[in-house]
Amino acid sequence: LAEVSITINDVELEKKEAMESFKERLKPLNEEKQELLDHIKRGSEFVANEECAKFLYHKEKMAGFYNKLGELVYSRPIMPQEMQKTIFSINSKTGTDE
Repeated sequence: LAEVSITINDVELEKKEAMESFKERLKPLNEEKQELLDHIKRGSEFVANEECAKFLYHKEKMAGFYNKLGELVYSRPIMPQEMQKTIFSINSKTGTDE
């Protein structure tokens, strides 16, 4: 009984060490999987270092950010400091009473 108990204890310790090793190997993979699933769920991925161009749509009161490929990557409502119209929007008036 003593030999069998010692053998069982040794096998249990070996199993515990192996499980810890597997957990350590799986941890970064599960973190990456969770991040990728989050990107799929949101339909986008945040990239902090990509150059974008901002366009203001005063009629819709929205700001759109476009990447180098011309794809809309982010949009939001215009902030109060962005509400000032530019000279280009003034040119669209014809000067008549319409």
